[in-house]
Amino acid sequence: MQEAVQEELSRVGTQLSLGPITEEFEDACAKLFDRKYAVAVASGTDALELAVHTMPEGSEVLIPDMTVPMVGWAVEKAGAYTFPVGVRSNLLMNFERLKKGKDRFGAIIYVHTGGVMDGTAELIEEWAIHNGKVFIEDLSHAHMCAYKDRKAGTYGDISVASFYATKVLTCGEGGVVLTDSRRTWESIKIWANQGKVRGSSVVRADGYHHRMSEYQAAVGLACVKNAEYIRKARLKQACDYEASGIPLFVGGKPGDGTHSYYKCIVRLNEPIASDIEEQNPGVFAGRVHSKNDLPEDRKGWIDPTTTKASESHICLPVGLTVMEEKMEKAVEVLEGYKDVVKA
Repeated sequence: MQEAVQEELSRVGTQLSLGPITEEFEDACAKLFDRKYAVAVASGTDALELAVHTMPEGSEVLIPDMTVPMVGWAVEKAGAYTFPVGVRSNLLMNFERLKKGKDRFGAIIYVHTGGVMDGTAELIEEWAIHNGKVFIEDLSHAHMCAYKDRKAGTYGDISVASFYATKVLTCGEGGVVLTDSRRTWESIKIWANQGKVRGSSVVRADGYHHRMSEYQAAVGLACVKNAEYIRKARLKQACDYEASGIPLFVGGKPGDGTHSYYKCIVRLNEPIASDIEEQNPGVFAGRVHSKNDLPEDRKGWIDPTTTKASESHICLPVGLTVMEEKMEKAVEVLEGYKDVVKA
């Protein structure tokens, strides 16, 4: 991958922002995620803010209570309000609780938490359409994932993704907004470029600097061009864990979909993840999310079922830079917890 990245970086010319590599990266993202249009931006948080900006100011947006705080901050920065809802044991939004609050919100930000896909997204999307709710998909954890041949990135009105350094596909820092609406695409390009049409100095609308640099786009383009190599490398690591007798949780039944293993999730029969991590520092990759991910003033958001879901899973190290020795150590430690590992 280093050679592929260096090759793309060597193509960067004198135009360091909004140049040809950014446009090429946007086209590649639209193709990879099966959307008509893509806008590359500086971060996944920027992508979320721009997506929410398409809604009327003062809208109330439902988000999962177990997610990074930037999701809520992006909503609020766009002039909307957050309405948190709990998650189930599968780490995904609790549909029954969501329905109870339908009169309180106008939009849903659905997160494929941990890359888990099991049909919940489609269920909530159909409900949202029927009830006149805007559905915004966050696929930051689900690059190249699919459930029953439907790719992450194709749900709802707008999809967003982060390309932060820890993600399956990365720009180091970066994000993307995806849509099939030409009008939405053109508006977001203007908002992301200080209110200006690309190539023009005339300000046409309120906007901020959300642009991605050519260097970020070059790194991202190298990853997208080698996306299947990256996915297969993670798949091999996941298969190695499974071969060691550790069942990984992906959501659906075997054969139901495609996974890129942003997280190698192990579910536990007891809520003891914190104890395992404390007794074995540096061995595991933490959890998808926990209460510790939220600032103090938002910890009250967390639903009891969410707390239990957070404490009842643990993540194994995975990624192109993860060495076999680290994986073997995680397997060795989990051998001592076989009685609580959920099949």
